[in-house]
This record gives sequence, structure tokens and C-alpha cells, in this order.
Amino acid sequence: MKKQDVSCPKVIIYDWDGTRADSMSATYAALRSTFQAFDKAVPSFAEFVECLRNPPTVFYYERGFSRKISKKEIWSTFLGHANYSSIKLYPDVKKEIEKQKRSGWSLVLVSACPRDILLGLLAKHDLMTTFEHVLVTGSDQRKSTVFNRACRLLRIKRGDRHEIICVGDMACDMFEAVVAGLTPIGLCRDHPEISHILKSHGARLVFGSLKEFNSHLGIQ
Repeated sequence: MKKQDVSCPKVIIYDWDGTRADSMSATYAALRSTFQAFDKAVPSFAEFVECLRNPPTVFYYERGFSRKISKKEIWSTFLGHANYSSIKLYPDVKKEIEKQKRSGWSLVLVSACPRDILLGLLAKHDLMTTFEHVLVTGSDQRKSTVFNRACRLLRIKRGDRHEIICVGDMACDMFEAVVAGLTPIGLCRDHPEISHILKSHGARLVFGSLKEFNSHLGIQ
């Protein structure tokens, strides 16, 4: 794989679910409950992995949800079943992102996790001061809107946005990063089968772990 020039970003914006925290099983459980709540056939885990190609609400509509049901209603139902407090950080997260922080990079965290739970998890793992900003997406808000907000908070000029890395594990993370003018980087963790999905939606590179990502950036 050819090494591309993503080694000197001013900012790294991280998606929380699936990259910082192992939320795959909790997310699938919430998705199952949402389908059951609307009396729809529950998708298999393999189908759920396939849904990573698109924003979650697209997945619902493609599998029989009426368009009369709003994205906000679906999302609210999903969040009502999501046990975010049970989510565990990946073992390498704290060590690897602290290496990035010490290297002088500004780190921003973006998540759909309820803010109080998210801040509680960060405090629990002594990560509150690691991120310059912690931003939560609304139920019907595009991530590119939140990425744009992060750029404004950090006073990043639009012409410099290509220097900002956005790390995520879903196709929509990659697509929304492209929309915002950022450099999308995929993290596939324990699911290498989604690597090609991330690349097809704009990921410049895809890594299997934060350690591998840091190694590419020259951080040991």
C-alpha cells in the first residue's frame, strides 16, 4: 500500500463508536430492538455489517420502514435501546491517543452517544483533557455539519481543511468527511471485511488498529 501524505495533520477528528470504543455488539443489539419495536424482520449480524455502507436510517428504510416514519423517530427509538454505558474502550485507545496528544496534535471527539454518558466514560478513563472538543451529533444532524463546527471552533481555514484527518469506522463517516473537505481515514478494527467498503466511500487509507495508524504517522 502506497504511503500517502497524511503524516502532518493539524487536527485529528475521531468518531467515538467503533474507533475509540468497542460498540459493535451494543449497536447491533439496539438495532435489533428497533426493528422489533416497529414489527420488522430483524437483520442478521452480517446484514448489519453491510449497513455500514450507509447512514443507519438508510438501512432501516431499505428494509421496509415506511418513509412516513421520520429519521428522528427511528433514531430516538434506537437510542432508547442503546446501552451505551456498557461500552468498553478498546485496550489500546488511551495509550495511543495520548501519544498523539504529546506529539502536539489537537484531538476532537464526535459521537452520537448521549453527552452525559460520553463525558462519564471519558472521565472514568481519565481522558477528559485529551480532547480539545467533544461534540455530539443530533438525531437528524449530518456529521459533516458537526465536522464543520469543529473546524470553526479550532479556527481552521477552509483552504487548510485537507490537512485535517477524520478517523471513523463507517462508510458515512468517510463520505461526510469528504463533504466537509477533510481527509478521511478508516479504522476497521476486528472487521477487516469492511475495509473495502470504507475505501469505496472515500477513505484515503484504512488501518486495523490505532497502533498501526500511529506507526504510519511516525509515532512510536
